[in-house]
Amino acid sequence: MLSIKSLHAGYGGAEVLRGVDAQVGAGEIVAFIGPNGAGKSTLLKSVYGLCDVYSGKIEFKGRNLRGLPTYDLVREGIGFVPQGRQVFSDLTVRENLDVAGYALPSEVAVKGVEAVLDEFAFLRERLGSRAWELSGGQQQLLAMASALVAGPELLLLDEPSLGLAPKAFKQVFGKIEEIRDGGTAVALVEQNARVAVALADKTYVLVEGSVALQGGKELLRGKGFAKAFLGG
Repeated sequence: MLSIKSLHAGYGGAEVLRGVDAQVGAGEIVAFIGPNGAGKSTLLKSVYGLCDVYSGKIEFKGRNLRGLPTYDLVREGIGFVPQGRQVFSDLTVRENLDVAGYALPSEVAVKGVEAVLDEFAFLRERLGSRAWELSGGQQQLLAMASALVAGPELLLLDEPSLGLAPKAFKQVFGKIEEIRDGGTAVALVEQNARVAVALADKTYVLVEGSVALQGGKELLRGKGFAKAFLGG
């Protein structure tokens, strides 16, 4: 579904990613983990056109994504949830979801909002609440729900557990698994490496902008896993 080949990317001429190869298949959760500064978030931003791509290929279902504007990426079937629970805090839950569907045909937007309200049942009970009134975990779920209004086939999730309490952490990761089980592929950048590997169908470990390790849940048992984070 998503194919990344020999990707070099960064910001303002400063290269962060150095020849990254990665694949995300239909219906998979694929995790991207690594130490701070490894380029994990930059990888997702490269897919979504939010940083400079210097060379390499980014293809989704066989189509080249390089240079496409965000609204085209949404139409292609890609959703993005940046880190930091980025919701419109002064708007209600209903208004946040309506904004998420603003660029869609009205009938598609209505169906999309209803679909996410069915999937995130607690949001239906909080439609009139301002986003700032929600807990941190609920705000993260609202951000995820907003990205799903357009019905993406691939969801890019950047650090969804950042700053969450343990209970909210479990709720968010349970929902990520449900999203995958519902047929939406997930590319996940996550600071909690062990949880990410345990959840994912496949994991890439980035170190200094390159893929140092890749594999499945067996990565947790390998000596190279700790070395990638601790060095030496």
